[in-house]
Amino acid sequence: MADIKVYGTLKNATQSGKLAYAEQVFDTEQNKTQAEINRVVGSSGKSRFKVVCWNLGNFSLGQSGDPTITPANFNEMRAKWRDAICGIGADIFLACEYNTNFMDAQGGDDAVTARVALFGPEIYQVAEIGPAPADNAYVQTAIFANLPLSASRIVYFSQTYQASRYYQVTETTINGRVVKIISTHLDFIPPDGTEEQKDAVHQIRIAQINELISECDDVEYAIICGDFNINYIADIGDYDIFKDAGFGMANHGYLGNIFTAPAGDSAYMVLDNIVYKGFTSAKIGTLNDATLSDHMALFADLTMDI
Repeated sequence: MADIKVYGTLKNATQSGKLAYAEQVFDTEQNKTQAEINRVVGSSGKSRFKVVCWNLGNFSLGQSGDPTITPANFNEMRAKWRDAICGIGADIFLACEYNTNFMDAQGGDDAVTARVALFGPEIYQVAEIGPAPADNAYVQTAIFANLPLSASRIVYFSQTYQASRYYQVTETTINGRVVKIISTHLDFIPPDGTEEQKDAVHQIRIAQINELISECDDVEYAIICGDFNINYIADIGDYDIFKDAGFGMANHGYLGNIFTAPAGDSAYMVLDNIVYKGFTSAKIGTLNDATLSDHMALFADLTMDI
């Protein structure tokens, strides 16, 4: 059972029968004009909204680059995922270790995309899905929202250690102000690596953080979400690079460190974060369900500083 923890409050996140989403078939290739999106999602003029960051573990609990959903457990797992997604109720959902397919084709059954199974327009009207590089099955990202987004662009990091890594950038306008939104997944330090390897990856990750900061130099408002792979407490100061550049953050912020991985009862890593510029955060919390992903979802309400 998934639990949503909002600092001091624990509530049951499983709300089967209470969630207002419709089962419907739709054309995933349908293109909507900006005017059509605006009519559907309404005004993006509100200055407070909820953001969630979740490493989805490729729908395999992070154990494979391919989803492990089968026809036998498809309905059960789809319902659990949708209950969790709707239970959080975020306006903007930023995913990493996303997989285009929620279930691969198997046993005579066709593949089912995650967009169709979990993130359909009855839940998120707008979807921007990043690529899955052939040399790294663990870095695909996606951004879903119920407010207009620009077409996303993909920027590959100039320095990487473990094959291709990128960040996905899109923009929206809130109260007439441009907000840059980024989803990403930084390099991982292998726990069994040599000290030289660990130091090399650490320096590369610092360079990647600085690239993200530079990407946001041209805007007053920015949201950067993802798995930052700061998997050693000794390296937790890497987040302070953002702070020194004028950013705030949900994790390692005014509430201290929030352990988001592994999901379950033994989390010890501060991997996932919502980093922001030009906003104030509140109602920070996690959704913890080790049967869905090896990471907890991290969410926060952001209010625009005007």
